[in-house]
Amino acid sequence: MRALRYVMAVLGVFAATAAASAQQVPRIAYINSDKIISESKQAQAAQQAFETEVARYRTEVNQLGEALQRMITEYDAQKSTMTPTARTQKENDIRLRQTEYETRLRELENQATQRRAALVEPVMEQINQVIDAIRREGNYALILDASSTAIIAADPALDLTEEVLRRLSANGDGNDADAS
Repeated sequence: MRALRYVMAVLGVFAATAAASAQQVPRIAYINSDKIISESKQAQAAQQAFETEVARYRTEVNQLGEALQRMITEYDAQKSTMTPTARTQKENDIRLRQTEYETRLRELENQATQRRAALVEPVMEQINQVIDAIRREGNYALILDASSTAIIAADPALDLTEEVLRRLSANGDGNDADAS
């Protein structure tokens, strides 16, 4: 009888341990960040604002490039009638204009990169807040990104992409991530 109680107590401990262990299994899910970014209204608005600003940069670069090209074309048409001194001066002017063009092009590329970061950062922060809220609410230990090449196969039931998009859409400013 005493042995039976001991066996029952040991089985009870094992059962409790097994139940506790079952509750300790980490929950894992995934999202598709490419889909979230392409379908998020906030990301689309940021991309549209960026494209508008880049159009201004392109216009300036095109104008500078056209002016440089006109200068070269004029030089090519006139160089046979120019004195060696005038030809040297015009070639120096063209090199200077080329350097100015390349410098301005780099400046505009840097401005575009900085502007993209400034527009995208708040959107990414909103998306990350929503994902983190879902992670906390669902007690997920890990949420992976299916857009990376690290996930080879996954159960579609673990995909939280639509939930992230739904929450972003429901609250355009991303504050629903703070609701948890």
